[in-house]
Amino acid sequence: MKETLWNDDWLFFKEGGERRAVCLPHDAMLYEERKAEYGNASGYYPGGKYFYEKKLFADAGLCASVVKLRFEGIYMRSFVYLNGEHVGGHVYGYTVFFVDLTGRLREGENTILVEVDNSLFPNARWYTGSGIYRDVYLCTAVGSYILPDGVYVETVSLSPAKIRVRTEIAGSGTLSLRVYRKGLCVAEGDGAEALLQIENAELWSADSPALYELRVQLTDGASVCDESSLRFGVRMLQ
Repeated sequence: MKETLWNDDWLFFKEGGERRAVCLPHDAMLYEERKAEYGNASGYYPGGKYFYEKKLFADAGLCASVVKLRFEGIYMRSFVYLNGEHVGGHVYGYTVFFVDLTGRLREGENTILVEVDNSLFPNARWYTGSGIYRDVYLCTAVGSYILPDGVYVETVSLSPAKIRVRTEIAGSGTLSLRVYRKGLCVAEGDGAEALLQIENAELWSADSPALYELRVQLTDGASVCDESSLRFGVRMLQ
């Protein structure tokens, strides 16, 4: 699935307030007036209700594609609207979530509106900020694809070094797996779940953080449907 950073050209406004152009990540709390009564946990800032708006132009190809928005983090409770229709949101302020726009876009201009409610205050023991404070991505795919965050690596043994790879896809196809270290392929396999052995593996530690790269390719016959990669270290904790 192709991911495009979608941080530019947003309009921000507080409930009943003026609109201003912003780029994400953005902290709406900094527009508030500090008062001692709000307490030092939030830096003496209050919370509030905020809105972020962005236009999305969709041609016929995009309307027929799989389209998702990936929000890395919104503080706090959020509601996402497409052309006035509620299409998703999230309660917790610190985790990634997706909003599926597939089949809901219309050709031409579409309006994305994100409502952020951080008015139930205080709600933390430290400064949280308010609003869309992490990156946003526009994720698109045609046909079969690897799910966003759908590749998992688990170290199952150290001697010999073995990892279990699990890949989640939408649709069908053949999965090819290759592990690289310093540009060289050190292990390979295939399938939605596979056990790969890495010869003479360099183990990850805080003093020597050796990293490998897993590259996953989804094919349908001779054509490549999708690709994904993941960096990982070989380590076990017990």
